[in-house]
Amino acid sequence: MNRATKQRVKKGAKRVRVIGVGQEKSQITVTLGANEETGELLPTQYIFGGKTARCHPKDPPTRKGDYFTHTESHWQTPETFMEYLDNVVMPYKEATIRRLGLPVDQKMILKLDLHYSHKDKEVLARMCLLNILPLFVPAGCTDIMQECDTVINKPFKNAMKAEFRDHLHRDFEKFCRENPEKRPSEWAPNLNLGDLKPLIVSFVETGLRALETPEMKATIIKAFVEDGRFREIRSEGMQSAARMELLAERMAELVFVPDDVEENREDEEQALAADIDDDSDSDNDDDLQIVENEED
Repeated sequence: MNRATKQRVKKGAKRVRVIGVGQEKSQITVTLGANEETGELLPTQYIFGGKTARCHPKDPPTRKGDYFTHTESHWQTPETFMEYLDNVVMPYKEATIRRLGLPVDQKMILKLDLHYSHKDKEVLARMCLLNILPLFVPAGCTDIMQECDTVINKPFKNAMKAEFRDHLHRDFEKFCRENPEKRPSEWAPNLNLGDLKPLIVSFVETGLRALETPEMKATIIKAFVEDGRFREIRSEGMQSAARMELLAERMAELVFVPDDVEENREDEEQALAADIDDDSDSDNDDDLQIVENEED
């Protein structure tokens, strides 16, 4: 939620009144996710800027499963993304497994961009432990292959901005009603994050509602098939190639001998050979002794 740094005025004006300069920037991160099969949204993660939970709004989100968290910069980090895996992705995965009667260790594909928080070693290890397979969108391709960029972000942001604009209009009308003696140009919006924070959830939820219409769900499903290449991913040719690759990996695992095991095996063989040599020498000595005794 960035503040405006420019203002439209009549050409030649000597005084330009800019709204918002001198106040700190107000920004949060919202993590969105959607289901490829149904086009439904997953619960939303709100990331506020701060060091403790005191930076969160007082009232919690109204949508089921949505939750607040925070980082010092308000950006996603490996830690908050692992929270997202535990609080959003895994409950969805487990509910889907129960609904479809799938094995408890069923694997799941999670499509992601190349943000550093998604590629962190601990994050990748966590996903492996949870049987989540990351599918990364290649660099420079998010605008044509990532569903959030192709169909989700624009209607979400437009609806959220419209709700914020309506809030400003209501605030302006209230100012005019309560201050008839003042000129309308004396009005200035309160853009302080502390005052906006209780309203942020309502702005975001308005944007989310714009994505929950039947038309948008159908659009999201279509985006997965076409933009996300899931039609190709699910094609028989791709499935057959994937099965062959998986079979080859499993066969390689059966015959693979780690370097340390091979080294230990070589050491054991060398030790055994040394024992045999020693035994041979001993036998020869005994024979010689016996011969010598016989001669005597």
